[in-house]
Amino acid sequence: MRHSDESSSALPAPDEARALHAAALMATLAAALDWTHGYRERKAGRDPAAVQPPAEAFAFLEGAAADLEEVLVHRALAEVRRARLGADGAAAMTAAADAAFSAGRLAALLHGVHQRLLSLYPAAGPDLLEEVRTLHGFALAEGADPGLLTAAGYALLQRLRAFVRAAG
Repeated sequence: MRHSDESSSALPAPDEARALHAAALMATLAAALDWTHGYRERKAGRDPAAVQPPAEAFAFLEGAAADLEEVLVHRALAEVRRARLGADGAAAMTAAADAAFSAGRLAALLHGVHQRLLSLYPAAGPDLLEEVRTLHGFALAEGADPGLLTAAGYALLQRLRAFVRAAG
């Protein structure tokens, strides 16, 4: 059956349809992984909202710094790929989905970092806490500049590591 030009123009191109399908699968997988991680944490008796002993908080922050660096490196490489591939079609859609997922992962990491820093207050200091809180909000903001978010993330990562070395 042949479609008219009017009805077929509303349908995505095959490459775009594949990119949308892949993005939907990635979103589903990311949600399932987040839920599983939270379930395991609660099952193990860990509540990220509770005040933690300093040793546990510092151990979390060390691991979170490594995870944060991994997400930031991924974001930086994705920016290079996006610049090389251009801003149209399936590649742009995939890049946008990737940026959204990595921003969500960054926001989740920053939430955990903020909770642990609260456990270490006043040693963590209000400036570091505010910087994490602000970057967390920026990561959640729709339309946030990906390059600026990545650069701010690297700056925070350096301060976080310096704090953990000095105080931990």
